[in-house]
Amino acid sequence: MFINERTKPHDLLLYEALSARTALTKEEFRKFKTYKNGYEGELMYDELFDSIGHDNILIYRDVFLNIDNSVTQYDSLIISDKGIFQMN
Repeated sequence: MFINERTKPHDLLLYEALSARTALTKEEFRKFKTYKNGYEGELMYDELFDSIGHDNILIYRDVFLNIDNSVTQYDSLIISDKGIFQMN
């Protein structure tokens, strides 16, 4: 079961808005493609779980942990009877 909805990252939203208003520099375009490809990959991952089923597991998406002034982001945390698995 998916616990939360996946949302577009703020950086991707920023670059989408920026690209609609002006020509991006090479560096901005590279970052935009990186964020876009990453988000699209996460959506494909979600579709895969939907197709094979996920009734006996819990899936937390876009998890940010702030521990000792260090932030870690996980695309997904999967919790089952066998343990906790992370997907970056």
